[in-house]
Amino acid sequence: MSAKTSELKLKFLEALQAITNAEELEKIRVEYISKKGYVTELLKEMKSLSNEEKKTFGQEVNVLKNEVNDSISQKREELIQ
Repeated sequence: MSAKTSELKLKFLEALQAITNAEELEKIRVEYISKKGYVTELLKEMKSLSNEEKKTFGQEVNVLKNEVNDSISQKREELIQ
């Protein structure tokens, strides 16, 4: 994983641990995976990369996006219980 994606993942996981209710969870979801979220911003950086770098970086960002979505879903289930 690149430094940017690793750093963003760590930041997300730290923020996720502090979540105590559904409202906070929605805020973090918007902050990370909305149209103007951190993960989306990473995808916009791909414009300046070579084709090979785009492929690798794009895969990393997609993995990160899936992990963020999965983590949010799991946390939502925990909060419901």
